[in-house]
Amino acid sequence: MNQATKKILIVDDDAEFLSELSESLRLYGFQVIDINDPSCALELARLEKPDLILLDMKMPKTSGAQIAYELKSAEELKKIPVMAMSAYFKMKSSGLLEIYGIKECLHKPFDIDTAVAKMKTLMDSVDGT
Repeated sequence: MNQATKKILIVDDDAEFLSELSESLRLYGFQVIDINDPSCALELARLEKPDLILLDMKMPKTSGAQIAYELKSAEELKKIPVMAMSAYFKMKSSGLLEIYGIKECLHKPFDIDTAVAKMKTLMDSVDGT
């Protein structure tokens, strides 16, 4: 699957950040679906079947950790790689993220080139390439 057909689902309650990130990833050639209501994330993932989910960890009502847990508990979604986005957690300092099946964490604010490189690496590891 080439990059142009890779579908990214972004879940973040910050509408401005969500819009900017979505536009940046579209410029890289990704198909982007974004949502700022975390309570709809699971349903949207089932509907869209993305190649990768970018998930904010700190959101009101439903945490990113809870969403990641629900994603990994759903048979049809558990193989979709989840990448956390957080200004609070750092992957190396928090084994908590690994418990929820999160493979990578982008520390906000992050460089888009670095983020895209990590996203490609993560998706390629799932594709087996």
